[in-house]
Amino acid sequence: MAEGLELRSLAELCVQCCLVQTVPALARYDHTNTLCLHPGLKLPSDICDRLVNSYVQQFVLDVGDWLDGFLELFSDPKSTRLQRLCLRNFDLQEKDLDALSNQELTVLDLTQCDNVGLRAWRYLLTLRGSLTVLSLYGCTPRFNKDEEEEMSNEAFTFEGFDRLRELWLSLLPPGRSLATTLGSLPSLLALHLSDISLPHQPTFLLRWRTQLVSLSLANCDIPVAYLHIIRLLEQLRHLDLSVEKDKTRQLPLNAGLFSELLSRLPHLQSLDLSGQLLRDDWLVAPGKEEPSIEPAMSSLLPLRVLKRPLHFLGLFHSNGCEFPHLPAHVVTGDECEVHILNALDAYSSLWPSVTVAALKCLFNLVCHGTCNHPHRALMLVITVLHRNHTDPAVQTLGSGVLYYLTCLEYRAAQGPMARRAALATLLSGLKYASDIMLQKNWCLTLCNFSISDELCPWYARTSTVLLEVLRTEGCDAATHRIAVHLCNALVCQLDSARKCEVGRMGFVQVMLALINGRLEKNTCDHVMELSWSALWNITDETPSNCELFLHLRGMDYFLTCLSVFPNKPVLHTNLLGLLGNVAEVHELRPHLLTTQYISIFSKLLESTTDGIEVSYNACGVLSHIMADGPEAWLIEEPSRQAVEDRMWSAITSWDVHASRNINYRSFEPILRLVPHMVAPIAQHWATWALLNLTIVDPSRYCPLLVREGGTEILQSLLENPGTHPETRDMAARVVDACKPFSKDF
Repeated sequence: MAEGLELRSLAELCVQCCLVQTVPALARYDHTNTLCLHPGLKLPSDICDRLVNSYVQQFVLDVGDWLDGFLELFSDPKSTRLQRLCLRNFDLQEKDLDALSNQELTVLDLTQCDNVGLRAWRYLLTLRGSLTVLSLYGCTPRFNKDEEEEMSNEAFTFEGFDRLRELWLSLLPPGRSLATTLGSLPSLLALHLSDISLPHQPTFLLRWRTQLVSLSLANCDIPVAYLHIIRLLEQLRHLDLSVEKDKTRQLPLNAGLFSELLSRLPHLQSLDLSGQLLRDDWLVAPGKEEPSIEPAMSSLLPLRVLKRPLHFLGLFHSNGCEFPHLPAHVVTGDECEVHILNALDAYSSLWPSVTVAALKCLFNLVCHGTCNHPHRALMLVITVLHRNHTDPAVQTLGSGVLYYLTCLEYRAAQGPMARRAALATLLSGLKYASDIMLQKNWCLTLCNFSISDELCPWYARTSTVLLEVLRTEGCDAATHRIAVHLCNALVCQLDSARKCEVGRMGFVQVMLALINGRLEKNTCDHVMELSWSALWNITDETPSNCELFLHLRGMDYFLTCLSVFPNKPVLHTNLLGLLGNVAEVHELRPHLLTTQYISIFSKLLESTTDGIEVSYNACGVLSHIMADGPEAWLIEEPSRQAVEDRMWSAITSWDVHASRNINYRSFEPILRLVPHMVAPIAQHWATWALLNLTIVDPSRYCPLLVREGGTEILQSLLENPGTHPETRDMAARVVDACKPFSKDF
């Protein structure tokens, strides 16, 4: 399959659908408001496993809305039998253990679960008769003082786990002996140990001499005696002797002795020596031959005894990875892209420090545009960030790599599913980012996604995390600028219902808080202007947000900004545009009809800052107020007639061919003014606006006007003998301009 082409199985799609719509697809709420399965519903075990594992994975990624009690749906094995659970990185709670207590699991992955305490250990003991695979990698057993005393009376041992074939273990509780902890484990085939103090005598390994196929002693201080015992494990297929970079040391065997070890392991397919500093007698200087994976050509002398190439050879941060002849199909290293990506694939779930080192190598590639496998790189980085979501070093580096991988340069190699996965990871990372630099990285990366096509479907979650960033104390100006820009661009694409929803999230409050912060510093910067622009857009045809703006003392900020920053044309345009939205709401117009506000709007009619925009918007505000008729004009000063005269004068001064910095998605608010014969000036402003837009951009605005019935409304205006002559002339020109487009509707 070509890189970037993504296909999902029907089962995956069904599971995802059930997760999104657990109620009503699978469950309902009973009379006590408890989540429970539909009566009589029974699910196959493989479907149950998929549902829970997908739920856990997405819970860790923080994607979607979560139902309290989801795992309790799987408490009865008669209707929802579970067998293979991956709870990697999951925040395991006691209620989850209670929900799973009746299930006879065969596979349980608790990798990187932090809160594995006495209760969890006792739960594991109930699975002694069924577990075949258990991973406690990266788990730090956490026992409080009372639990430590109880544990002293309970054997922390795997004795009795007679069906266990694969065990991953690290970080034993203090004072526990490895040999005693492991017990006999008669079915054991794979033993993976890390960061464990090995006993001096390795003879315990001989319990599985004829059956062990996989042995990992990663990050363990390995005495030479272990290597002599390992060569007796005649069925061994995988051997891991890797160490992290900060523990780099030489292997305790020279090339000849290691050759003998390998010669005694005829079934070996995988060997990991990452982090090991290989002795000089291991290394063979390359000749002029083409790179080869044939063992006889190996640049690592001991590996020449192999009968066939290995499937996997780990050499990350080892001096062996720079050589050309490496007898393996998959090699990890830090010298070339494929080796680096292999390292991320192999180690991201186990070694955070190695993951950080590999991310540094990948960052150097992607930032210079030299990544040749961007789809694979993107999916691996997503996985890395997911698996290490609490590691600040991984998150910071990973966010930098993700920024470059989601740029336009690499987009063609990534399908929509990969982009969605990247966005989900990004939003999750941004939600939990406490570091200022990390927040900035995530916000910058968000800018690589299309607002309309990629962010809008995630508008609620995107808005939530961006608003949270803007609420963060200590957030720097650059991050503010990026986050406000994204908020503003996003709400521009939303319909009124969704704008209302975003308004309820605190959008208006956050923007006003940003404005207030700038006013306190007497600063009108890009964030100030963008915040007012965002308020202009969030209130567009959204009365509830307009009302919220007034309720939150928005007019006080309006007055202060006009007074403190009299020479900021873009700011003034945004201010008046926002007030135009408020004026469109009939119930809110009385709030604007005060001597103070009307005097300010009238004065701004004469403004020439930012072209005609400020004057145009001020006239729009007054036009809506005028449309309510003379009886609604409840102030003495300025008089209605005086304001109307100034409006006529302003409109006469405008160039009808002037290009505009404005974007109308609907003419409904403007067309609403046309029939108001009690306010000829409002009709005149509305007709001028339509004429200007249909002259400047006829291909866009003429079809819109026809579609919304504007030509019929203007025709009525033309037929009314009371219409002002200049208004009638402009209306006729608009109708004529729209005639070529009328046949399409």
